[in-house]
Amino acid sequence: MNGWISALFGLIGVTLGAALTYLREYVTQQKREKKDAAYLAVVVAGALDRFSAECVRVVADDGLSRGQRDESGFLSAQVKTPTFQPEPLGVDWKSVPADLMYPILDLPYRIEMANRKIHDTAEYQAEPPDYDEFFEDRQFEYAVLGLDASAFGTARCRLEIGTRGSDVSNLGSTVSHRNGEQKDPRYG
Repeated sequence: MNGWISALFGLIGVTLGAALTYLREYVTQQKREKKDAAYLAVVVAGALDRFSAECVRVVADDGLSRGQRDESGFLSAQVKTPTFQPEPLGVDWKSVPADLMYPILDLPYRIEMANRKIHDTAEYQAEPPDYDEFFEDRQFEYAVLGLDASAFGTARCRLEIGTRGSDVSNLGSTVSHRNGEQKDPRYG
């Protein structure tokens, strides 16, 4: 009988030890994931904020260099169009909620589509010396991209900080086009 009691206490001890080890590992993993999520939020939000700031520069570009037209009397873009590349940020994208990950990872494609539209406007519609249609499209497209990037960054931080109102399901939604029609900026 004494052997059974010893065996029972031994089994309880082993089970309790395994449970405590599992609990310790679980708590450690949760702490690590929280730190990783906070790091991800800072890195991604910072990159999106930088992109948004560059978009503001594009929107403010009126084609004048120090208040002057170029040598030919034309307006020309003075600010380089910004890019956003999420892959080199060095974060684990699998830890980002899908409803936020998609709009962020889709941003380079949206930039490409905006640049194509701007290029087509410049080639087929805009006329010298002012190229009004080119500047209007360029300013509008980068305003939308900059606002969306800013919203993505803000939503990412809210998700990580845990504040309410972090629903990101409507990010990148339809916005008003400059002539009043509804337009989804993701699809030109």
